[in-house]
Amino acid sequence: MDNKNTLAARIAPQETKKKTTAAKAPTGIDAFMNNMQGHPDIQAATAIVSEQAEHVHDAQHGWEIEQLNRTLPSLDADYKTSDTAIKALKKTLDNTEPYIKAPADEDGVQHNKTFWEWSFKDKLMMLVTTLALIAALCMGAANVYANLIASGVGIFLTKPYLAIAISLLLPIAATAIKNLSHYIHNPLYRRWYGLGIYTLTLVLLVVWAVYFAQSFSGVSGGFDVNALLEESSSDDSGTALVWSQLMLELLMGSALFLTIEEIASKYAPESFLPNMAHFEAQKAYLTALAAHKKIEEDYAGKHGRLVQLYAEQQKYINETVAKFVAIKSRRAAQLS
Repeated sequence: MDNKNTLAARIAPQETKKKTTAAKAPTGIDAFMNNMQGHPDIQAATAIVSEQAEHVHDAQHGWEIEQLNRTLPSLDADYKTSDTAIKALKKTLDNTEPYIKAPADEDGVQHNKTFWEWSFKDKLMMLVTTLALIAALCMGAANVYANLIASGVGIFLTKPYLAIAISLLLPIAATAIKNLSHYIHNPLYRRWYGLGIYTLTLVLLVVWAVYFAQSFSGVSGGFDVNALLEESSSDDSGTALVWSQLMLELLMGSALFLTIEEIASKYAPESFLPNMAHFEAQKAYLTALAAHKKIEEDYAGKHGRLVQLYAEQQKYINETVAKFVAIKSRRAAQLS
């Protein structure tokens, strides 16, 4: 009995030692590198180990790389299509006003007030401003007409109605400059536009006053239009005076138009209704944007995963080759 126990005790350590030795035996790429140590050409052996390392990595992740390479082309096409659609919807949304003008009683409430219901101050200001506007536009047209006649061009002397027609361009231009504000829907920008017109009018008033003082230094003499026109044709300051006066009359007309519109708008406020086309465009854009973000996330995730897999593959190859070269160099040093 004791002999059996002693024999078992001797056999047990030997079996444990065999199992430990078997467990420590290199496998996989390590075993392959050990087998390649006897290769006579270090460069060829390194190339073979590198190729084997790539195969080992592909054995674990090759299916995923192949799947991504097959999926990404169609995903790229979907992303480009979605991106183009998003840009088109955004452009449509930006070009559609959120609110549109409506008649004053569209909402069932009568907002307009007749002129006789205005306050006395606004009535007075409207009358004074309207008279000033008529005077400014008539002065501008008369100024243009006088310059055309004084130019001595035969067509204007024989057919003065042509000069009258051209002189009407100034009041028409003043009206057009004023109406430009209707195409500016942002209230803040419209206010800036009005302030810009008034600022230019003030600047031109100063310029005109300077040239006028240079051309007419006396305060007791009468105003001679012919002298003014003769001076304008022969002297640069006279030309500048005529130009500044025409521009001043043009901008004064526009500024007075804006003032009249501002006064009248208090008693006939504009009504705005939601533009359903805008809200439909907004809904379509937001829906497409949500779908686009999902495509974008999938697109970025799969592209990133493919880059990661290729980077891990190259990293594994580099580490394996470095390990192989280190082992071979160490063994070569031991043999020498």
